[in-house]
Amino acid sequence: MRCTGLRFLVIPAGLSLIGCQDQPATGPARSVPSATASTGAAVSRLDEAEMAAFARAVPGLGGYYFGPEGELVVNLTPAADPSAAQGALAAVARRGNGRVQARPASYTFLELQAWRDALVDPLLALAEVASVDLDEEHNRVTVGVTTDAARGAVHALAAQLGVPVPALRIVPGSYVVPQDTTVYGPYLYTTPVEGNTLNGYRSVLEGGLQLGFRREGMEPNTFTFCTLGFNAVLNGYRVVITNTHCSDKTWDRDNTAYFQPQPGDGRHVGFEYKDPNGSSCGFLSPNVCRSADASAAYVESTVSTRIGYIARPLGPPPFGRSPYGTLYGSTVIDAAAPNFQIVGKHTADEGLVVDKVGAVTGWTSGKVTSTCVDVKVRYRSWSVMRCQKYATYSSTGGDSGAPVFEYYPDGTVRLVGIHWGETDDRSRAVFSSIANVENELGSLFVTAGSGGGSTGGGDGGGATTPPPGDGTGGGPGGCAGECVT
Repeated sequence: MRCTGLRFLVIPAGLSLIGCQDQPATGPARSVPSATASTGAAVSRLDEAEMAAFARAVPGLGGYYFGPEGELVVNLTPAADPSAAQGALAAVARRGNGRVQARPASYTFLELQAWRDALVDPLLALAEVASVDLDEEHNRVTVGVTTDAARGAVHALAAQLGVPVPALRIVPGSYVVPQDTTVYGPYLYTTPVEGNTLNGYRSVLEGGLQLGFRREGMEPNTFTFCTLGFNAVLNGYRVVITNTHCSDKTWDRDNTAYFQPQPGDGRHVGFEYKDPNGSSCGFLSPNVCRSADASAAYVESTVSTRIGYIARPLGPPPFGRSPYGTLYGSTVIDAAAPNFQIVGKHTADEGLVVDKVGAVTGWTSGKVTSTCVDVKVRYRSWSVMRCQKYATYSSTGGDSGAPVFEYYPDGTVRLVGIHWGETDDRSRAVFSSIANVENELGSLFVTAGSGGGSTGGGDGGGATTPPPGDGTGGGPGGCAGECVT
């Protein structure tokens, strides 16, 4: 983390800034500007683009979401024309049951967006603020706080920025906990044997399988594992997509060596290829931001991949999150229908159902509850994840990296994102949208036959393995000493 050029906020007594607290002040304190424009650098919120476009086209639109029966609930201020809104949003409504239900609202989406953008970075500079969300369901800017004392600070910042206090909804909030896990497991020298589970060895890689690696300085005979999100073609290379925290160094390309399902001979997958650094969250913010917990790893030429497919466990999946503990689906791959076929990508709308396949809890399902929340990460309180999605599907340690998708009865799916954690209170799973993943990593070909051709013993989509030297510490041509530790 680089903390040069640290800036200061006027913070009520008793509240504290996060990150770089040990750095001495280098200049006078500066107050938060009293403007409704964003105080930070321009933020690309791709998952809000559609709603913002409708809000500009339909005066008085306060946002929308899907209700419990699949109806599109449309927030309308008194200035709105209900018939115009219904006509404009008819295509969106067909993602659910096709019905549109109007609901009175106090604020337009564009007003809430401007207020959220003005508040988000100053608020997340407070250690006691865990999340900020433009909340369509409640037609408010919802702020998650970890202590009641933070409420006063939130109100004070709103007053400084000219944001009306009634437009705020302050609720108990939680940091997000990444869901990798570390277990005992020596390096294996035995020949791998084909299994029939997500956490067993599979000779052809597809989404949902266990992905193991070792971090520098780990105890002997231990390894960390996550879930392989999905295979893809990136910049002409075959890659696997998983989380950035599922590597030696988070938010940094470190050439982590990956294995399936754990370190061992014949199990090497490849090396980390792309893992962008974070960037400053903006003026007045001590935090560092990214919008996707995602990284890409090269796939070795000897490894077979199945691009466009996710392993399908026995189902149907458990729905929702149990208040008494984690809900587990089967990790046994269904012999009769062994995979889901990816047919495209999509944006996950609030209120609609999404599914995920993780190496530990298998196939689970739930509803999207928030679509663009800025959240702070447990264990890295200076790091902010922009515009993340919350959902109610069940997950646990080891599920990090799992593909999140919309499932259709014919067995096809559309990718909506990649899972990476859950809130501290265990009430919500958290995933990064596919739009944010591609915004940071680049355009990904994810469907079967993307680009045509075959390479590396699998349907590589015309991709090639990286040239010698693109990976260090052993490189893409083989697994050097770092793999056998």
